[in-house]
Amino acid sequence: MRLSVSRDLPASLLCMALWAVFANQSCAATFTFGSDANNFNSAATPSTSLTSEEFAMQLAAGPSGAILHETTTPTGMGVASALIGSDVDPGGLNSFNVLQGSLEGVSEYIEFSFDRPGLLTGLNFDGMSDEKLEFFTLTSTGGLRINFVDSAANASDHPNPDHLFPVDEALSDGALVGDVVYLLEINTTIDDEVKDLEIPFAAGQVFTLSYAYLGHIYGQQAGDGSTLQGITVRAVPEPATSLLAVMGGLLLALARRRRI
Repeated sequence: MRLSVSRDLPASLLCMALWAVFANQSCAATFTFGSDANNFNSAATPSTSLTSEEFAMQLAAGPSGAILHETTTPTGMGVASALIGSDVDPGGLNSFNVLQGSLEGVSEYIEFSFDRPGLLTGLNFDGMSDEKLEFFTLTSTGGLRINFVDSAANASDHPNPDHLFPVDEALSDGALVGDVVYLLEINTTIDDEVKDLEIPFAAGQVFTLSYAYLGHIYGQQAGDGSTLQGITVRAVPEPATSLLAVMGGLLLALARRRRI
């Protein structure tokens, strides 16, 4: 008996196979900091490994000798540099700061990477001040450099014009270098946060997130530290090699049957 095969069947099977490969929705993972959620405060922790959904993240504090520190409240995570020297860390344990003393002007930072490729989709900060122009700078390979700035820092309708920070001027002056992304400030839940980023990364690619401020350069106040509350990433669907091999075999069989 001859098998009757529709001319449209190979294309249909191709669509079904591709759907099976890619239909699984990209998995989002959020690494949350604060309320001692990650339990790395009981001992000095210069680096740690955390997991969320499909991702494992390597996380380390900088500069050398600094440790990670998480607040016992929802405020978030900071970097503590007091172990380097008692005079260097103006903010102590609970925030990212610009150091003083023998490390005058050095920014505290974290480095993080993931065990699989994906997209960096969100960052959640706390305690960012527009009048002090506190900001975080994200850098990585390929020349990536993005500054995350309080959304009111360059707003023409700022409630206090005396505290308006000239972001455009700072960019023109070269005091602020790189792209600028303004943080969302919608309500108490979404505050000092950025969503819908689409920054691709490879497995093991290192990101550096550092804190700084510039308000004092423009006649405003010096920054007094900010914290990180979360990092959100999303997995990138990858073709399943075995499924693609099966798909290829099916299409080959169908092509042969059509020649019967």
